[in-house]
Amino acid sequence: MVERRKRFLVFAYHGLSHADDKYVTTPEMFRRHIAFLLDAGCSFVSMDMLLQWRAGQAELPKKAVALHFDDARDDIIAHAAPLLTSLGIPSTIFVVSAWSAGRLRPQDKDAYSDFLTWRQLRELHETGLFAIGAHGETHCSLKRAGFRQKWREIAGSKREIEDAVGCTVRHLAAPYNRSNLLCRIMARAAGLASLSVGRSTYNGRSFNPYAVKRYMVTRDWDESSLRERMARTWPTARLGEQDSPPIS
Repeated sequence: MVERRKRFLVFAYHGLSHADDKYVTTPEMFRRHIAFLLDAGCSFVSMDMLLQWRAGQAELPKKAVALHFDDARDDIIAHAAPLLTSLGIPSTIFVVSAWSAGRLRPQDKDAYSDFLTWRQLRELHETGLFAIGAHGETHCSLKRAGFRQKWREIAGSKREIEDAVGCTVRHLAAPYNRSNLLCRIMARAAGLASLSVGRSTYNGRSFNPYAVKRYMVTRDWDESSLRERMARTWPTARLGEQDSPPIS
């Protein structure tokens, strides 16, 4: 594939459970997603690797896919970490610092799970497969926040997570996928290397690292949902026509 025509996808998950929420994926379906993507020949990549490719410091594999986990919900421990670790698949966990610190609880619609503790995040980070990113301090809309609150949500959450987990936070995901130019400027000023948003499409060779596009996975997504997004991204690629068997 010509380098300038290479593309990658980002799939963002939230909860992995049977909770009744639009953005929750069942553990069984998550395993089916991973099995399908592997069967279709996808290569799982980290956010850092994507930035290296953009800078001309690395090659992008065919059918590159990055995985995100927004909110740092604690079901990652049971339903994502064992599977991804066994397969050597990297991902990024985006942490709402006040939620993981335990000093703030989410609004009712987001209160369908608990959240990873600092200790759990440290243990996941130490595997070398889970990058720890920021998802704001309180999960407010960065676009609507005032100037000082924007900076606290962006730079403050980064600093708090770094101090608590003992890692460098390089990536930010905008809550509700809402951001603007000032958010992007602040993210860069805070020392963050990327800002992920929505847009529900693929990213190309010249992608903006402070406006990384991603798909938000919802509870109605099955293998055909993945196949549809992949066909838009890599229209000439051969994709599996049958549902993949579950990973045992």
